[in-house]
This record gives sequence, structure tokens and C-alpha cells, in this order.
Amino acid sequence: MPASPPGPVRLAVAVVALGVVAGLASGRGSGPSSRAFAGDAPPAAPGPSDPAPRTDPPAPVDRPPTSRDGEARWLDESGTALLGFGMLRVAPTLDGPSGQVVFRYEEAPTDYAMFDAVQLLVMPADAFARDGRAFADRALAWGRSARGTYAVSVTVKVTAPAVWLVAFGPFTGVDTSRPLGAARTYALDVREERGMSRAWVDPLAGELTVKAWTSHPEVERGGPVKDPFDGRDRWFEVRPELVYAASRLAAPGDPEPPQVAAARREADSLRQRAADLRGKGRPDAAADLEREADDVRATLAYLDERVPVPAPLAERLRRLPFRWR
Repeated sequence: MPASPPGPVRLAVAVVALGVVAGLASGRGSGPSSRAFAGDAPPAAPGPSDPAPRTDPPAPVDRPPTSRDGEARWLDESGTALLGFGMLRVAPTLDGPSGQVVFRYEEAPTDYAMFDAVQLLVMPADAFARDGRAFADRALAWGRSARGTYAVSVTVKVTAPAVWLVAFGPFTGVDTSRPLGAARTYALDVREERGMSRAWVDPLAGELTVKAWTSHPEVERGGPVKDPFDGRDRWFEVRPELVYAASRLAAPGDPEPPQVAAARREADSLRQRAADLRGKGRPDAAADLEREADDVRATLAYLDERVPVPAPLAERLRRLPFRWR
């Protein structure tokens, strides 16, 4: 039988055993104790035979093969441009077929211009009312010329009184204005067909930024338009960049223009007279006044010669450091 250890050694062993039991009782026995005791050996460093933690490589992502054509479409900026725009008021004739307007835009290229094609865009005046921007699917019409040519035409149907934004300029790049002189540099012709009326509210009201988007489904914005040349879908975003006259802007809470307020009062008066006639047992006469009131109300958007935008955007556009008028 082996001899018992000396008394001091037995005391040290007892103290160590007591510490281990206390650690287990307090829930700290599952890991190394933070307490050190006299006579304890330092913890052993992991040896070369200890296995290193295993880290599995991430699973490969299934991506379609990348081609040069695909990379070019990701970076395609064709169609990104700064366009000038005017405001046109249109209305169909009463009780007649829907009319249409034909727009034709042509540039006479000079050394002053730095683009090789043009585009023409028609949008409703309220296209920016909700978000301060609009996408391609809000366009009433869009067209572009082939590279190396400078004329484009679009046709828009007129089904109700409205104000349109007619934007024109380079297909890609900025409109660098025109050189001094009397020579014709561009023309925007408007021709009405089949029973409708039209008049320019402001032929040069401001400038719009058109930003081309890639057609990749992960980043497409809004709906597309069809390119008249290659038949491909084109996505783009349009934002107002400059409005030359602050009075052309309409923000929520702004008072109505006088002509709109007068038309609204007239429509309300007709409605009130129609209600009085119905109360007197004259429904046919009341119906005639109600139809007349509806016709007047339909002209409210037609009479408002402003571009509706959100309040923050209107504030920014109204405090430009320069103003033409």
C-alpha cells in the first residue's frame, strides 16, 4: 500500500478539491475557474496535435455566366439626357371622336451641338405630383431618332382636356443650347388632327432630367416603353430639373389660380341649381344642369397652368439662385 503524502501536501490537495466542489455548486464547473490557488500549475498551451476549428466554405452562388454584352447593358447610359420642355393645353371637341396631336422635332446639327441623335417625350403635367419623379410608363408618347439623324415624330391621342409636358433634346447628353445668329437650329412642329384644340401655355417652361435605367430585372424602375428601332424595352426616370417661372409650380396647399377657382364656383352653382330643380319635380332640367356642371369640372385640370410637385421639391425649385422670369 503506498505511503500517505506528507501533511502539507494533503492540506493543499484538500484545498484544491474544496475549490472544485464550490465551483461546481455555483454553476461554474463547466469551464475553467477564474480563481487561482497557490501551487496550481499554469494551464497547458494547445499542442501541435490539437485539431484546429473547422470552417466550411460558403456554398457557391448560382449565377448566370457573364458576357460582354451583359456587362455593357449594366453600364448602358444611352438615353440619359437633359431636355427642355414646354407646356401644351389640349382638349377634344364636344360630342366628337377622339382627336390626336402629331409632334415633330428636328435639330439642325452644328459644331456647337455635342450629340448624335434626339428624343421627344410627352407626359401629363401631373406626372410628378406624387413622388417628384415619373418613370417611362407614365409617358403618353416617346420616340428617338436613329444615330446620326436628328428628326423624330410621335402621335398622342386626345381623350380629355389636359395640360401636357412636351420635352425635347438630345438622346444622350445635355442640350448645350444654340450658337448666336439667325440661322434655324431646331424646330418643334405641332399639328392637330380630327376635332380637337390645342394652345401653348408656355413653349419653354423649364428642363427635365431623363435618367436611363438598365433593363436588368433586379434594378428596373417602373414600367418600360418600346424602343421604335430595336423593339427592346427601355426604362427611364424623369425628374424636373429647372422651372423657369416659379408661378408654374403647384405644391399641396397652394391656392388655386383665379381661373380654376372661378370654374369651380360655376360648377358648384350649377350643381346647386340642379338640386333645387329636382326638389321642384323637374328631373329633366336638373339632369341638363348636372351634365353642364360635369363639363365645367372636367376643365379644371385643363385650366390649371402649373406643374404639380411635392412641397419639398417645390420649395427647392422656387429658391434657385437664378431665375429667367
